[in-house]
Amino acid sequence: MKFRVICTTRNSLGEGPTRVTTNIVWEGTDTHALSEEHPPSNVRGADNLASGSIEDAWITWDHHFEQEIDGQWVICKDPRVRLFNQGQSDLEAAIEEENHRLFPGDYFDSAAFALERDIELGYCPPHLADDDPAHFEDEE
Repeated sequence: MKFRVICTTRNSLGEGPTRVTTNIVWEGTDTHALSEEHPPSNVRGADNLASGSIEDAWITWDHHFEQEIDGQWVICKDPRVRLFNQGQSDLEAAIEEENHRLFPGDYFDSAAFALERDIELGYCPPHLADDDPAHFEDEE
């Protein structure tokens, strides 16, 4: 079974019509090799086959996967798989750390949210207890 990855780039910068280019990024039968060369990732910015844009989306690129069936190329789901189960790769961890630093509002800290909610409800977590219980009571 043959697969390929197609990248379509649209460049709308400058005068004239949008320039569209399409090229084959990868083609072959070994999806394991595809997964090694272009590993899938859920970390924003770590998957080099993810769609993206720059210059306020004046330049965009999209990748899609195709499978050859009866001599015809048909769009298919991403055939890549994670090749290891040890968590994030070093690259993913570095990108994730940078994403958290640059875009802190995009990440939800469930522990901090739960603590804030408990305090708002008047529950004083033991590690925050002080001598003044009124500190955690609703103000009237």
